[in-house]
Amino acid sequence: MDQKPIDNFISWLYYSNIEIFVKLSQGIKNKKLSKVLLLLCSPILLTIAVFKHAYATCWASKSIRNDIQADKLKTFPHELALVAIAKNEGMYLKEWIDYYLLMGVTKIYLYDNESSDCTANVVKPYVENGTLDYILWPGEKMQIPCYNDAIKRFKDTARYFIVVDCDEFIQPIISKGILEIVNDCISQDCNAVGLAVNWMMFGSSGKEKAEKGLVIERFLRRAESQEWPNRHIKTICNPRFVLNYISPHYPIYRMGCYSVSSKGLKVPLWFIRPVEDQLIRCNHYFCKSKEEFIKKRNRGMADRNAKYDFSQFEKYDLNAVFDESMLQFANQIKRENGVKNE
Repeated sequence: MDQKPIDNFISWLYYSNIEIFVKLSQGIKNKKLSKVLLLLCSPILLTIAVFKHAYATCWASKSIRNDIQADKLKTFPHELALVAIAKNEGMYLKEWIDYYLLMGVTKIYLYDNESSDCTANVVKPYVENGTLDYILWPGEKMQIPCYNDAIKRFKDTARYFIVVDCDEFIQPIISKGILEIVNDCISQDCNAVGLAVNWMMFGSSGKEKAEKGLVIERFLRRAESQEWPNRHIKTICNPRFVLNYISPHYPIYRMGCYSVSSKGLKVPLWFIRPVEDQLIRCNHYFCKSKEEFIKKRNRGMADRNAKYDFSQFEKYDLNAVFDESMLQFANQIKRENGVKNE
């Protein structure tokens, strides 16, 4: 029996009721109990899914096209803005900010979740020149609330939001900028309002200790393209069509619109399979060196009350492919900062 139709049906049912699934999984710690409740609710969930599908197909997708077309004609203070939350990422922030400025980002909304390091001093020059809005945001599990605050407060300031972590670098693979690639991909579908970008997981390159230099020049070994972690996505979205974020990976849009992959596939969830990395990818420097991972572990996670387990380092420390394609950008960043290449 072909498993794919069943998988597609389950994915469709899940996406149609995504907020219910998330609330159940987060609100009920007992997994068996949550599964029983989902099973009991399945007739209701199926009814909701059918209604949403019919509504989106027959009416919403057609009516929202007018809104999308009207939005394309508008001008904004910025074409690309960056949204992220940081906690004690000070030693990496300058490189990360300079990289995205090099990529065409002209506005950054950085939420500081109780940093106690040098973060405030690092971002000060960017705050003073108006490039970066520095927003203090205390509390636990604040990643999703920060994203939703940015959508609510700043959605009319930029055509697109790049929503990523401070260890993620969106890289154009072809000789076009991020903005041009996003516009090209979205323009192929009248209902597309976002671009889903696959991860590319970079490992430790066998490094035990932290070393001098930029992250993107120190870690040059990555996973094979089709390794399972790379199925995850991050999203470049039109914030005016986002209802809310419920996951770090993708938003919930107004009914009738959605993200697409670089090949034009509709992407309703947090993954693309098979991985698409021919045009653009999101380089994820999750591990870095062992020493740096231990410090990351001690910071805790931004979207839940938990810490990374060291088994995750072992799981994501994927180094099969030597890849120096980011060195060109590292050299540009260093030149603009007056640093000589060694």
